[in-house]
Amino acid sequence: MSTFALFDDGTSSEIVIGDFLDPLDGFPLKAIPVNMPDRTVIHSAQNGFWAAYHILKKLNLISESICFSYQFKENFEPPILGHSAGLGFCLKLVTEAYFRKTGRTVEFSIAATGVLSEGTGNAEVKQVNGISAKFSAAMSCLKRGDLFFYPSANQSEITGHMRGESLHRGIEIVPVATAHQAVMSVLDRAGVHPPAGEPWLSRRFVMAMVLGTLVLSAGTGLFLYKPSVSLTATSELIPSVGTPSTNRDLISISSGDGFRIQFAAKTDCYLYIFQMDSQKNLTLLFPSSGASRMPNPLLSGRTYQFPEGEDWFILDKNTGAEKVVVFASKRPASDLEEAYYRLSGIAPGQDKEKSLDDFMTDLDRRGRRCTAGTSGCSEASFCFYKEHAFWHK
Repeated sequence: MSTFALFDDGTSSEIVIGDFLDPLDGFPLKAIPVNMPDRTVIHSAQNGFWAAYHILKKLNLISESICFSYQFKENFEPPILGHSAGLGFCLKLVTEAYFRKTGRTVEFSIAATGVLSEGTGNAEVKQVNGISAKFSAAMSCLKRGDLFFYPSANQSEITGHMRGESLHRGIEIVPVATAHQAVMSVLDRAGVHPPAGEPWLSRRFVMAMVLGTLVLSAGTGLFLYKPSVSLTATSELIPSVGTPSTNRDLISISSGDGFRIQFAAKTDCYLYIFQMDSQKNLTLLFPSSGASRMPNPLLSGRTYQFPEGEDWFILDKNTGAEKVVVFASKRPASDLEEAYYRLSGIAPGQDKEKSLDDFMTDLDRRGRRCTAGTSGCSEASFCFYKEHAFWHK
């Protein structure tokens, strides 16, 4: 599939990479520009390609030196030049390396914008200008199931209308803070979870599926290709007055008091927090600008609090049983967000009640799959689910 660079005037162009050759001068990576007279684009391409190379090398996903040419499709000359194409060039090399060594293309296209801070595996994805125009360009060139990558630093510029459009079109929008995070998102979506100690993209490559376990022969012998680490996380409901709830224990919170949700995971993940109040009103607490300025995905090894700072989710005067549902996944649950926003647009009545029941049934089903164990569902180790019930008095 294709990888697109995006420009400030709302246009895009596909990035094309030529045949892989062995470098003649001993350099591990040599990228030759074709019909790209502007130095800023060439510089962004070099940063992108080198960042991808270092990341793939460190992950043992590439084991050889490479040389190739690159250009925009049909000798396209971008009308507005700059460094923001760096992330696109980076991800293009990732998908191209995957195709060159496996003979398979990834089953999705990518549009990306982001200035890379350097051409290393530690490259950060810096903020870009014209995110609204670039979002429009991405929506024009992508189809359902494709991915749009942009800097986390631009998250505040992604409006509710833009998010709703991407959900309607079935295009996943993925904010990233580092090149490594973007590369891992692409590899995970492609079903590639790097094993340690063996080069994956080596000269001799044979792939077979045996009893659900991927076995690779890479010249040096066979090894098992196991799934990536499971999603291990914790969540805690902390009332403004009283004892925290870490399980399904029913605690009491008075009207006018509040609560927070504390969450931590051992791997990067996408988090969704819902509150069902005593009147059967459903609210998405996160992702929400009112609860946190931090966008999905959340990073591993950190403890997050919602809402941020000294704020609390304050209870109204309607008493009764309530619950907060915490769901996390290693991949974006775009269909869950889309279903929620679709539900929010339905007027009160029987149709809304049925749609709400259907939504909660689906959420409960996801929860049972998460807690079933790997024998119950192949996705069980890749998600997290927790219900925090309390009595609103």
